Amino acid sequence: MKKIIVSDLDGTLLSYQNGKAIISEENIKMIKLWQKDNYFTIATGRNVYEVKEFLKEAGIIPNTYLICSNGAILYDYDNDVIVNEENMPITYALEILQYFKNNDCGYLSMSTNSDSFNINHQVSVDKYQKIVNLIENNKITKMGYYFKGYPIKEIYNDLSKFAGVEEVDLIFSSDTYLDIQGKTTSKGKALNKLRKHLKEANKIYAIGDYLNDYDLLLNSDLAFAPNNSAKEIIEIADYIASDCHNHAVAEMVEIIIKEQL
Repeated sequence: MKKIIVSDLDGTLLSYQNGKAIISEENIKMIKLWQKDNYFTIATGRNVYEVKEFLKEAGIIPNTYLICSNGAILYDYDNDVIVNEENMPITYALEILQYFKNNDCGYLSMSTNSDSFNINHQVSVDKYQKIVNLIENNKITKMGYYFKGYPIKEIYNDLSKFAGVEEVDLIFSSDTYLDIQGKTTSKGKALNKLRKHLKEANKIYAIGDYLNDYDLLLNSDLAFAPNNSAKEIIEIADYIASDCHNHAVAEMVEIIIKEQL
């Protein structure tokens, strides 16, 4: 029976070198060691294309499904197939798009199953209409708001009043970023779908650092967190590892092997 490690990317597996996000050599070495007998995969807010590029650059070949767009996408890497896709509720997505077009309040990001793009209040007519078409055709998997320098409390209150808000979750994934996704979407829900696909995996270990990782950790068998994680994550973690700049995932693998968890 194989075991599986599921790792968040930003703030967990990725570190930064000269301003570029990378997977450290220490993490790569331990992931490859783990993959000799077990599964390793990613659970992230990023889309499939971005995840594949990070892993390709690191020379890591996923040996199971990827969880992308905060759980909106479950992707079969071996067969290049999306096995499950959740999308943003149309009414709310159109409301929030209009809000960012009419107000100078930062950048709104959007993801499809293979692409990401940003807009602000200066969005062109053509780009705006393109996004409307994507929303109306149920192609947007998640949205996000980069709010650094803007009054997040006031804007959060506005976002909480839109039509269709009962169909979405607003979840902070960093100190400056708010994830906006349908209630059918989360990393934890996708993890449970992954568990059903991998019937031979008898134990799941997860690691993450922020609130969009909360139910991922809750739905794992053993939860790990970098030591600089949000306090809510620290509180539910079974084990605390180093931060992302000190190879948290490599340390996680070492702990699992050494303590025979």
